[in-house]
Amino acid sequence: MRKQIFILLVIAVFFACGKKENNANKPPQSFSVSVSEVKPTSAQLNWTAAKDPENQSVTYAVEVKGQIVATGLSATNYKLDNLTENTAYTGKVIAKDAAGLSTESSFTFSTVNSPAPSAFTVTLSKATYKSIDLIWNASTLPDNGIVTYDVFVNNVL
Repeated sequence: MRKQIFILLVIAVFFACGKKENNANKPPQSFSVSVSEVKPTSAQLNWTAAKDPENQSVTYAVEVKGQIVATGLSATNYKLDNLTENTAYTGKVIAKDAAGLSTESSFTFSTVNSPAPSAFTVTLSKATYKSIDLIWNASTLPDNGIVTYDVFVNNVL
């Protein structure tokens, strides 16, 4: 009888320990990252929310080329600025719960070359011995960006 009680006690302890393992805190669930609006010096990261199994709050960090560029984010997007034109980038978004457990999702993209403005024509409309008036038709960019102009006279701005 003592042997049976001992065996039952061992089985009960085993199952009790097993329940604690099943209730262990788990990291946030997996999520996906996408990259949009890639320009010569910027890109937009967007990701799906990483749900935490224990309903703890989740914050995000962004890593680019092995360097953390943002931490403590609650939003599911981040704009990368000051990138180098025509360059390949790799990185990851890290979702972390309140217990410090984390899940990562990677991304890759390449920045594009700066588009060249369209050709334009400059015309001398009026000239005096002290000044000249120039007229030119507007130049445009493929992405409808703003075109600025510099005027040089004898190689001087």
